[in-house]
Amino acid sequence: MNIAIGKYTLESLTSGMYITPMVIYREYVQNAIDAIDDAIDHGIIKPERARVTIEINSDARRIVFEDNGSGVPAKDVEPQLLGIGNSNKDLLNRRGFRGIGRLVGIGYTDKLSFYTSCIGEKIGTIISIDCKELRQILIPGQYEDFGMVDALKQVIKRTEYIEKPNLHYFRVILDGICCNEQILNYDQVSDYLCQTVPLPYNPDCFSHAGQIEEACLEAGHPLSHYSIFLKQPDSEEEQLFKIYSDRFFANMSKHQIDNIQDIKIHTIMANNGDIAALLWYGQSHYLGTILDDKLKGLRFRKGNILVGDRSSANLLFKEDRFNGWFQGEVFVFDDGIIPNSRRDDFEQNDNYRHMLAALSIIGMDLSRDIRQSSTKRNNGNNIYDKIRIISNQSPAAITKYPQINLCSNLNQSEKKLLEKVFETLDESSPRKSTQLKQAILDKIH
Repeated sequence: MNIAIGKYTLESLTSGMYITPMVIYREYVQNAIDAIDDAIDHGIIKPERARVTIEINSDARRIVFEDNGSGVPAKDVEPQLLGIGNSNKDLLNRRGFRGIGRLVGIGYTDKLSFYTSCIGEKIGTIISIDCKELRQILIPGQYEDFGMVDALKQVIKRTEYIEKPNLHYFRVILDGICCNEQILNYDQVSDYLCQTVPLPYNPDCFSHAGQIEEACLEAGHPLSHYSIFLKQPDSEEEQLFKIYSDRFFANMSKHQIDNIQDIKIHTIMANNGDIAALLWYGQSHYLGTILDDKLKGLRFRKGNILVGDRSSANLLFKEDRFNGWFQGEVFVFDDGIIPNSRRDDFEQNDNYRHMLAALSIIGMDLSRDIRQSSTKRNNGNNIYDKIRIISNQSPAAITKYPQINLCSNLNQSEKKLLEKVFETLDESSPRKSTQLKQAILDKIH
């Protein structure tokens, strides 16, 4: 039996496998913190000295990741870095385990390089991949006799250099970012990392971190987070934090400030009696959907790394939009609930479905709470709000037409635009204007 793996498989395993180029940050940070965990486990570093640094140089079109984890021994560099889908990581205790993510940069740069050294070794090793040449090899009609291994051998080079034996690190360099400005945009990268990778909560913005961490500890799954820094050339590095906040804007039409009064924590049990997951969410006044997309929505995390996105938990609620009324996280602990290769969802199995069923019960209760809170608020304030608007004593009375001012589903700009439409109708069709205006209002409501 002759089985061949074609060169085009490389496209599927790199850029073709992921939804957004931003995943290069998730994959390389994920590998970095696994190396840090390994170094801590072996007593090479103390947790408080562990760090990951990311430097973005948009002018040079260069990105550098560096960690002070265990590094890779010289003898293991090729099997560990060049073995595709052949990771030797512990599935249960490490976040990356498929042996694919380290090559994710191939699709977005001209040259991908790995620098590494292990404690006690007097040499460092460089593995460099000429991604520009690889893209030429992958053009249909070119190098048609090449398989995947042939293509990689053509573009990979190994070199060694003298290094101090007390140093240990792993460095990833992407030189010549070739096709995407997003991954060179400092602010967008910062937003992505703050939502995705395992960071601490920011004590200046979020006062409930202690409750969450204590709950995870009591559940037998201490919440791991890491010191990750982002920088640009000739600037101070910035430590990153999760973006959760006690105060936030809510309600698209009114832009009101809401705040988390308290947090609620639920543990989700697996069929075997172990804790499968832990959910926390902020209890607020439920004034409406949270306006900041970086904050809104319950997020699934495994190993404290995001799985899916802010909309992944929509299915837990009676209406999808209700997920956007909450800040919160679902920390998945069950070893049988495994992120898929793209980390845009979990593998569909009984453990995962059992967790979703339990979470959906909570989601239905939260949907009811939102409805009740909205009804109570409207019943208590609606008549007085209408009186103030009609008498032009309310900030909501921004036009000269009370019936427009009472349209709570329109924002200020939309109300002002509709006012101009009504004025035109009054001028051009005085007899019919009342009927036409009412028809417009009926459609809006």
